[in-house]
Amino acid sequence: MIRRVAALAGVIALALLLQTTLLSPLRILGARPDLLLLAVVAVAMASGPVEGAAFGFAAGLTADLLLDLPVGVSALVYTGLGFGVGTARVYLASESFWLPLGLAAAASLAGVWASGAILRLLDLSGFSWSFVGRSALTVALYNLLLTPLVYPLVRRLAERVRAERVVHW
Repeated sequence: MIRRVAALAGVIALALLLQTTLLSPLRILGARPDLLLLAVVAVAMASGPVEGAAFGFAAGLTADLLLDLPVGVSALVYTGLGFGVGTARVYLASESFWLPLGLAAAASLAGVWASGAILRLLDLSGFSWSFVGRSALTVALYNLLLTPLVYPLVRRLAERVRAERVVHW
C-alpha cells in the first residue's frame, strides 16, 4: 500500500515538475499540455473508477495548491474524469493503439470545458467561451502528441503497484 502511494505521488510530482519547467515555455496558442490529466486517464484505465477518482483528486488538489489555481476546481474536474474513465474502462477492453489517444483527447476536451464551466459558475474568471473552446482544442491536440510517451509509462507503473485485495475471514 505504501509502495503504491509513493509511486503514484511520484507520478504527480514528476508530471507537475515537467509541466511547469520543461513544457511551460512551449505554449501553442496560449495553451500548454496537461500531463496530470494524462496521468489521471492512465491510472483510471489501469485501476478502475475508485482509484482513478482518488488519484484525480490528489493530482487536482496538488495542482490547485502549487500552481496558484482556484482551490478545488482541478480537484473536482480530475476526480470526475478519473471516475468516468475508470467506469468506462469496462466497456473499452480493446488493446488498440488508438484507444489511449481517443481517451486523452476526450478527457482533455471535457476537462477544459468542465473547468471553464465551473469557473464561469463561480464567476472567477474573465474569459470568453470562445477562448475556452480554442483552449480545449489546443490542449487536446497537445495532449495527443504526448499521450504515446506518458500513457504507457504511467499505466504500466499503476498496474505494477496495483493494490491487492485482502479478504479477512
